[in-house]
Amino acid sequence: MNRIPVQSSNLLSVGYEEGILEVEFVSGKVYKYFDVPAYVYDDLLSGGLGSVGRYFREAVVKSNYMYVEVKETKMEPEQRFCNECGERWTDTGDFKCPFCGSQDTEIDDSEDTDDEPEPIAA
Repeated sequence: MNRIPVQSSNLLSVGYEEGILEVEFVSGKVYKYFDVPAYVYDDLLSGGLGSVGRYFREAVVKSNYMYVEVKETKMEPEQRFCNECGERWTDTGDFKCPFCGSQDTEIDDSEDTDDEPEPIAA
């Protein structure tokens, strides 16, 4: 489910699909709440009650929707390569090169390929 970042000191992002509200907390934990009306999600995004966190507490937590904690698998960060300066770094989600600022970058899969020929034994 795609989640949208929200401005909150406790919630990081929220998503909604067919009655399921998915909430990611700043702690990294993710929960799915079931049978949540769409208007609750819409009001959550608009910061109902003046605060996303306050609205979440009043409209979701206190409403006692059934919920489960989601166990997400984190993907290993990919290595990126800058076509302009030639530097490599671990991808942080920003495709801009941290060394020269270029946006001409790509996933560095050079370690996964066998492009270099094996040396010939004499």
